[in-house]
Amino acid sequence: MSRKASRKTGVKAKSTQRRRSVRRKAQPSVLLPDLTSTRLWLAVGLLGVLLAAIVSTGLGIVTNAQETRQLYHQLGATQQQQDALLADHSRLLLERAALSSLQNIEQVAQNELEMEFPEQVGQVLR
Repeated sequence: MSRKASRKTGVKAKSTQRRRSVRRKAQPSVLLPDLTSTRLWLAVGLLGVLLAAIVSTGLGIVTNAQETRQLYHQLGATQQQQDALLADHSRLLLERAALSSLQNIEQVAQNELEMEFPEQVGQVLR
């Protein structure tokens, strides 16, 4: 072979290597980005922190929902108790009004205390 032929094959071999190296550089990896190990660990750490934040937020929402349900249940029970107490209070007010009537007081004075109405009513001086 002549020098020209060897030069041509050498040039072809070099240009083929350049093309291959260019092709390798031009095709980035889709699955794993080209990161150094420090950047990779930083990215993994950041994802871990974000995941922990998402999980803790979800747990907080679930806890608040459960607490809200319990408070509504307690509110309903308290309102039922209030209604019962108001009904009892109304009944007691009616009973007090009935017992404090003049007719009832007169009957209790005559029957239980054996009091009699005086025949002659006079003036009481103080």
